[in-house]
Amino acid sequence: MTISQSKVLYKKLKVDVKFREIILAAETMAECMEIVAAQGLDCTKDEIKTVLEIFSEHESGKICNGFSLWGNRISG
Repeated sequence: MTISQSKVLYKKLKVDVKFREIILAAETMAECMEIVAAQGLDCTKDEIKTVLEIFSEHESGKICNGFSLWGNRISG
């Protein structure tokens, strides 16, 4: 993934509610990778994980609250 693609993924997570919900509902990282690839982005597992980590840090308490890094709901 290039820096420009990582910025596109980050921006898409931030502004595209439907895309964000699909990513956050993914059961596995492999499923996240398929979803991202379907958007035309060529990303490795580590690259997606990094973008999701950065996104969740920046949006903590706003958008990602209650979700794990892998998109699963955290109960309790």
